[in-house]
Amino acid sequence: MGKITHKDAADMSTSHKVSEDEWKANATHLDSQGNALELSRSAALVVAENDSSAKGKAGADYVCDGTADEVEINAALATAADKDVLCLAGTYYINAPVTITVSTVGLRESLTFADGAVIIPSADVDLFRVNAWGCLRGGIVRADSFAGYTSTVITAGQRNCLVENMELRGTEGTGTGTAIKLAPYTTATVAYNRFDSITIYGFEYGILLDNGAQVNYYNTFTHIYGTKVVHFIREAKGAGDMHANWYEFSYQAFGDGNDTQPVLYIAGRYNRIIGI
Repeated sequence: MGKITHKDAADMSTSHKVSEDEWKANATHLDSQGNALELSRSAALVVAENDSSAKGKAGADYVCDGTADEVEINAALATAADKDVLCLAGTYYINAPVTITVSTVGLRESLTFADGAVIIPSADVDLFRVNAWGCLRGGIVRADSFAGYTSTVITAGQRNCLVENMELRGTEGTGTGTAIKLAPYTTATVAYNRFDSITIYGFEYGILLDNGAQVNYYNTFTHIYGTKVVHFIREAKGAGDMHANWYEFSYQAFGDGNDTQPVLYIAGRYNRIIGI
């Protein structure tokens, strides 16, 4: 946010109170000793929603308007350049995929939704695409707010992705859409991705590993809770290899009551499942 100054600190008195307009107009502040202060924040860029707090919107780099909010979020991610983007509490409406792409291998670009952030699809589209070294965390996804949602909430298509602390809600009983899918849409290998502390509710597929002719292995799913999901885990093995994935659940995974469909369909080798 840069440096902040105001009237001479050495001459400050009660008669020198800084007005709100002066505060916003000034670029710097001094401490009581006359030293310039640097203000910093944990995120490189901040995105606010139209219904975020007035204070949040005033300090944000981007403010969404409640329509196609992926435009502002993707712009922030592009500008952040391998750093962190924070979306403040509010209701975000997504009409096209939000894509997390790291341009420098080894760095981690992250998109974090603060407590109180809700993400709603305004079209039947994939919501998040997490590329290699990308990180997505926080927020409640309400796919159940879009009738007949059949797309995918989160797609991880490469390696070393991190997704954590999210709640993904589909519609109970309809059995449509996918919560998390690992499918290589840009490279041939999906490996070493980590998913932690995620609640999945009311989708056709909870975790779908759809490798086709690709390689899909050593992915870790820990502290996963799911219910009312037709296929909680589905390893759709094709011509490629799929093995040594780790699944650890915080609670029992339930189907939707349709006993003709397996809740767990494990096609790979050397997988480990804990907590079912």
